[in-house]
Amino acid sequence: MIAAARNLIAMRHERRLFIALWLAVALLLSIGAASTPLLDPDEPRFARTSVEMLRSGDPIVPYYAGRPRLVKPPLLHWLQASLFGLFGPREWAARVPSILAVMSTIALVAHVVRRRFGGLAPVWAVVVMGSMPLVITLGRIGTLDALLTLHVFAVVALDLVGHPGRQRDFALGALLGLAFLVKGPVGVALPLLMLLAGRTATGAELVPAVGAVLRVLAALGAVLLPWLVAFVGRIGLDSAVAVVRHEAIDAYVVGTTHSKAAWFYVGVVVVGFLPWATALGVGLVRAWRSRRDPGARVALYAGAALLAGLVFFSLGRNKLANYLLPLAPLAAIVVTWSIGKELAAPHRRTASSQWTVATLGATAAVLGLAQGMLKEPGARDAVIAGAVIQAACAIVAGAAALLRRPGVVHAVAAGAGGALIASAIFWFLPGYSRERSLAEIVAAAPELRSAPAVLSVDNELPSLVYYLDRVPEWVEADALATRLDAADLPCLVIPRRDAARLPPTLIARLRPIGESGNALAYCERATQARP
Repeated sequence: MIAAARNLIAMRHERRLFIALWLAVALLLSIGAASTPLLDPDEPRFARTSVEMLRSGDPIVPYYAGRPRLVKPPLLHWLQASLFGLFGPREWAARVPSILAVMSTIALVAHVVRRRFGGLAPVWAVVVMGSMPLVITLGRIGTLDALLTLHVFAVVALDLVGHPGRQRDFALGALLGLAFLVKGPVGVALPLLMLLAGRTATGAELVPAVGAVLRVLAALGAVLLPWLVAFVGRIGLDSAVAVVRHEAIDAYVVGTTHSKAAWFYVGVVVVGFLPWATALGVGLVRAWRSRRDPGARVALYAGAALLAGLVFFSLGRNKLANYLLPLAPLAAIVVTWSIGKELAAPHRRTASSQWTVATLGATAAVLGLAQGMLKEPGARDAVIAGAVIQAACAIVAGAAALLRRPGVVHAVAAGAGGALIASAIFWFLPGYSRERSLAEIVAAAPELRSAPAVLSVDNELPSLVYYLDRVPEWVEADALATRLDAADLPCLVIPRRDAARLPPTLIARLRPIGESGNALAYCERATQARP
């Protein structure tokens, strides 16, 4: 009776600790969500498309700047348009889907590790995933990645903890359909690849029963086909096939402007999963060495799924750091399991603690060297603060490692990761947002709203469209003089670097009306207008 009461009290304390940490992550995600302008190029492009969907009442074909935008499915736009309809097109409303998606993903990871590992595993899961820079950075912006991560990991989670049966099959199909509605074919291909890798690594059944396949396909079709049929009916089958070929096949095989070397994602893992990158490596090795241990099956599954996703993205020619966000929940599971192994045997297992201390020290050294290369005061302050915090945490964690206290080591590492993220939010983000958004210049130059025409010179940044709430005319700098001869007294927005190259005779025709971090705004002088 006494032991049962103690266990109940411990469970309540663990639940309260989990909720407190989960809310702390929510705070990190939400700080500045309403005040930071939407950042070019992706955030305002998605938000503007959602605004146009709301105004047109057309949920089938997304439009941006009055033209069809066929490159992404509509689920994010449906969510944003619904929020805009309730609260108006506000920055925080554009970001709420991503914030809620990350919070839901962390809760789902905690559920998986609670079911499979027990103990304090849910607490460590939120600590690990909630202190990854990649998770918090992408969870703060209104793009597709967080939403895709939630649906992809939900498929994996169902395979890890769901009971085989009809309900699970229907749920898998529905989640795959929603993942497609987030980001197209990759939303189906990625989780299926992860399932295949995880099941292969753990020796689970690879070929499902025919009935299970049919139930998955039926649920997938019920979710996906209504929109897909309407979409193809609107744009035509040939255009739909061309979109899939260009956005999925050509982008993966041939690449676009985002082509990178095959090893590009090594650096993304190291930086994006700080301070857990080395602990992740230790966990992957441990899971492989313990592959015959039934208790390691979940970590082995997650590690194999993670590596399969990493190989999948690395083989593709088109590479962006945000593509790796769906791997973060799997990394959190592996690291949480590895931490649990050290907590259970602190005098025998110390590799993760030692490597984590080394990671903190290396991070402090890199940040210390980097601050001398930065010119912006805000960025330099953030880096200096980060270096000091990482160095202090490395000292504390090192002492804890010597005392064989792995829990303290990893708790300090989590605090270091959270502090690094917080310093970036408070010191780096304000200056960065001024460089990556034209919200400030639109607010400072009311003439832009009333001008007969607005020219965007060598600058097609979507934040101008979103905050101006009108579609500017895009003009190349070399053609600006000819365009001004039209005599309609336009205003224009031009990058600073291009404005510095304009000839003096052309500058004389312009009146400055505003500026932001990376752009200047002018209106043509009435006396200089051509007849």
